[in-house]
Amino acid sequence: MTYPEDWSSMVLYQQSPLKNPRTARCMKFDKTFDFQLFLQCGRSYEPNFLFLWPNARIGLLDATRLSWSDQKDEGWTDEKEFSAQLYRLKEESSAFYSSARIWDDGVILPEDTRPVSICTMISKACAYDSGLAPW
Repeated sequence: MTYPEDWSSMVLYQQSPLKNPRTARCMKFDKTFDFQLFLQCGRSYEPNFLFLWPNARIGLLDATRLSWSDQKDEGWTDEKEFSAQLYRLKEESSAFYSSARIWDDGVILPEDTRPVSICTMISKACAYDSGLAPW
């Protein structure tokens, strides 16, 4: 079996054909923002449950990396408008914002990850036993 050279492509290659039920937990351990978070635990894999830790972000871009001096060259003319958009980016990329709009199944504390995972496994097992599982 051959694997793609790129790590993210390899993850997609190995994970995409799986048909078993999945529970995704988006966890953020440092201050990096990249697309690999979405490759590892996004809705594209159709997980049965998708939980976020409070420090997880749903954006591909970190708002702290944007600066007004860099954006003047990109065509921004009003610093107040830029600041408003920056604030909006910070607010709308939080885990609580996405959970409030029901884009995921909720925000769980890191210390509650294991009990929540056990509950989701039990509910998936009950759905399989009863024949009600849509997946």
